[in-house]
Parts: sequence; C-alpha cells; structure tokens
Amino acid sequence: MRIGILGGTFDPIHRGHLRLAEEARKKLLLDRVFFVPAYLAPNKAGISDKITPAGIRYAMVFAAVRKYPSFKVLDVEIRKKRKVFTIETLRQLRRKFPGKHEFFLLTGGDNLSILDTWRDVRGIMRLARFVIARRPGYRKERVPPGIVWLPIRSLKVSASKIRTSVKAGRSVRHWVPREVETFIREKGLYRSSGGKGNGL
Repeated sequence: MRIGILGGTFDPIHRGHLRLAEEARKKLLLDRVFFVPAYLAPNKAGISDKITPAGIRYAMVFAAVRKYPSFKVLDVEIRKKRKVFTIETLRQLRRKFPGKHEFFLLTGGDNLSILDTWRDVRGIMRLARFVIARRPGYRKERVPPGIVWLPIRSLKVSASKIRTSVKAGRSVRHWVPREVETFIREKGLYRSSGGKGNGL
C-alpha cells in the first residue's frame, strides 16, 4: 500500500488538514492516510500547557475523518503520553506495517524553515517520502533535494485563528467540518483562556 501520514496537534483539525490529506491521496495515489495526533508537539516548546487534552483532540479528529473511507486516525503517539518525535512514529509504523508499503510523510510548507530542528531528518527520509505541501510564500526552488513538492489549493486557515474566533463568539463553520464545529460547541472548547475545554 501507499500510506500517507499526517501528524500534528490538530487543535482543532480543520479544512486545511483535510484538503492536504485529500489532495495528497489523489495526486500521490495513496491507499490510506493516517492522521496521527501528537500527545505533545516536539517543535512547539512552551505551549504544552495550552494544548487541549489529547483524548479530546483524538475524538475531534475521529469525528472529522470517519466519513472518509481512506482516512484513519491513529493513537500511536497519544498512547505514549509524552513528547514523541516523527522518527519514532515512523519506526513504529514500519514495524506495524512490514513489507513493501510506501510511506509518505505529509507536511505543510511552513515546515521548510524548521527542518533543521527535526530529529534525524535523514532517518525520516529513509523511512518515508517527505512531502511538502505548497503554501503561500514558499517557492518551489527552496525545497531541498529528496523532498516531494505537492501543490495544493490555498486555504487561509490556522488552528490559532479558529481558537481566537471561537473565543470571540464568531462562527468557524467555513474553516472546520460540521462535525468539528458541533464537537467544539458541545464540549465548550476554546471558550476559556488556554482552550483546554471541559473534558470528555
């Protein structure tokens, strides 16, 4: 199989994540796309105490992807209950899916500027094809050798913008699927400072 892997905090998951996954699925001929919510974000030091609890984020991603036959959410990082690096997750998935499966690590163009902070990038590239989605402000010629360039339709949305809008009482239905909008409202997420919500 050709397997896409999309990790992140997903706080919350939004249409930009789903668009990246769906366009990658079509353009790279992927059989599956695994969404892997992080327990803590390795490259976001200092904000761990502000992240919505992992169980809530997992449930939110599950609600967002369950209507897509080729999408699945995995809890391989959440179950460790610690900071997990991408190289660890890829090694674990290689053990879980042995054989000739091809892995494609899907990331946004904003990661280009911080690739040197990723642990064992060379090891990552041995285990998976590193796929960079084209975002505004990033030129194709800036992509390092060995990385797959994936042009996608631009969608100006960010999780931080969504959290700010929810806190201000504004609608976010144009940024998130209906299932996620309902989840956010029913759980009372992002209403208080820190955005931890009420729990499950």
